[in-house]
Amino acid sequence: MKSFNSSSRLFVPGRINLLGEHLDYNGGPVLPFTLDKGLTAVWRPRDDHRVQIYSQGQPTALELDLRDLASHFDVNPWYRPSLAMLRMMMESYPGASRGFSVDIASTLPPAAGLSSSAATEILMGWIFCRVQNIDLPRSELALAAQKAEHRFLNVRCGIMDMWAIAHGRKNFITHIDCSGPIHQYLPLYPEPWHIVILHSGISRRLESSEYNDRRAACERALARLRQRHPITHLAEAEPEMLALLEDPIEFRRTRHVITETQRVYQAIEALTRGTIEALGPLLKESHASLRADYEVTGAPADAIAEAANNHPACLGCRLTGAGFGGCLVALVFKNEVKQFERDVLENLRLLNWDLQPQIIPVESGEIRED
Repeated sequence: MKSFNSSSRLFVPGRINLLGEHLDYNGGPVLPFTLDKGLTAVWRPRDDHRVQIYSQGQPTALELDLRDLASHFDVNPWYRPSLAMLRMMMESYPGASRGFSVDIASTLPPAAGLSSSAATEILMGWIFCRVQNIDLPRSELALAAQKAEHRFLNVRCGIMDMWAIAHGRKNFITHIDCSGPIHQYLPLYPEPWHIVILHSGISRRLESSEYNDRRAACERALARLRQRHPITHLAEAEPEMLALLEDPIEFRRTRHVITETQRVYQAIEALTRGTIEALGPLLKESHASLRADYEVTGAPADAIAEAANNHPACLGCRLTGAGFGGCLVALVFKNEVKQFERDVLENLRLLNWDLQPQIIPVESGEIRED
């Protein structure tokens, strides 16, 4: 990484969602936790309006003028979340005038569904506030990052990723009620199990996927249900309300939201009691619902889930994140992680796909400043 005079260091983690997929924009409960893998930035303030963003692995830096961010629309895709967040912050603080230089290194697999975009936005907003001497609460920073996705990246995402990254604590799951949003912490004590990420080898790009279509179907379903029931969010729907949905797509999307919400509350009970084994069936059921009702998994993710869930060392495995590629999360017996990795990768190799899946054991992490 570059060495700046009088520089500061910031680590912003990625996140993984244990349960509660596609519930955040439906006002439901989610169970993400932040990782020990993420973005590390070295930065220093400047005496002009310029922003210089360097990134390991990128051939060129991004140089911006805070007074003219809108003119920078055709940039390297990796830098788009940074530009979107800076535009959002400048709309909120148009008098900000001091630039900065930052060099960013990542330990997150690119486009893996581990919230590298949200981590970038939180990182950029955090540094912007430090440079401008703005005391912005973490909740407001998360909301600004969500607005940046909506306004400038054309991704109508929910609040989970930004909120989880901003508020995540090491060794805890952040239970977020996305109807607020509000959150509380649940202990993350998976012993004797270890949390493992399985990267499908398929890069995920929400703006080029059917993510927005899934959200639109949920909004249509909510509008129909509200004609008969006083609900505010689709996650409040009850199973008997499904009979009101004649459109098969809206029916399936809503059934996933209803059953996934139930699974999250069952998982909260298991985590509170310390009965981690109860999570296994919930993870498997969640993947089945994402495959059949939400239709966001795909053949590679389904093959990985099947190989993992059939392994004796695995408690449960499911797709995590929005889908359309990306990662799966599994709970694996700690003493057998290496054997699990060898066996699952060998099973996938026999399928002869032109993919390079990865298995990544992870620990929890949180934002750190040095």
